[in-house]
Amino acid sequence: MKNNKIIVIKIGGSIIDNNIYIKNIIGNVRELFLKNFKIIIVHGGSKQIDREMIRHKIKIKKIDGKRYTDLKTIKILDKCCKQINDRIVNLMKKHKINVTGLHSKYNTLMYANKLQNVGNLGYVGYISRIKKLEFLKLLKDNIVVISPLIPDERKKLYNVNADDVAQAISTFLKVDRLIFISDIDGVKYKNRIIKKLKVSNLKQIFKKDIVSGGMIAKLNACIKAIKKGVRNIHIVNGKYCDIILKIIFNKYKPGTTIQL
Repeated sequence: MKNNKIIVIKIGGSIIDNNIYIKNIIGNVRELFLKNFKIIIVHGGSKQIDREMIRHKIKIKKIDGKRYTDLKTIKILDKCCKQINDRIVNLMKKHKINVTGLHSKYNTLMYANKLQNVGNLGYVGYISRIKKLEFLKLLKDNIVVISPLIPDERKKLYNVNADDVAQAISTFLKVDRLIFISDIDGVKYKNRIIKKLKVSNLKQIFKKDIVSGGMIAKLNACIKAIKKGVRNIHIVNGKYCDIILKIIFNKYKPGTTIQL
């Protein structure tokens, strides 16, 4: 059974750095919350983490959008993601929103395992289990904000790509809609936004090398989500006013919409 009132929103890119964009997104989220939508926000933090790694003179290495993560990197992720999580949570509280932040070892609703068969990426993981009933109970009265640093059953921390976290939550909870918000307008081909895509089209996009870097990880997450039952996925730019409300209520959707 679909949870049509649950929406998973992943926020990344430079949008996280900008208070104006974040406040507009939070305003949209508050309006949906008052209309009885259940909202889960997953945040990235790549740009902030990159800056911190450069400051500590640690080499940045990424493969298809996934960051090589050693113990030094885990410490930086822990610091940066906590700052971002706390900031979003505190901004929501100022808007009189009931909110719970889940970060690092204090996230007791989901677990990760080490990602296998992708080369040596260190402490990079995938979501292996979610406590569905407890998650749904928390969503009754709270917006949930999740960082991509996830513990395993023994509290060892793994860096899980935030797009993959959003995809896993969407499929575990059987939600209808997944929204990726960053600082890009959608999937582009020859400088034009592709308004609608199907999974079969995505395979051709990979073959033609139309996308690179973080977009590869994002579209792979989209393929998994669609194949596991998420019906509507949107890739949009968070710089535009009321972007989430336009996705939910407008007939003509902004950005790129991906469906089966």
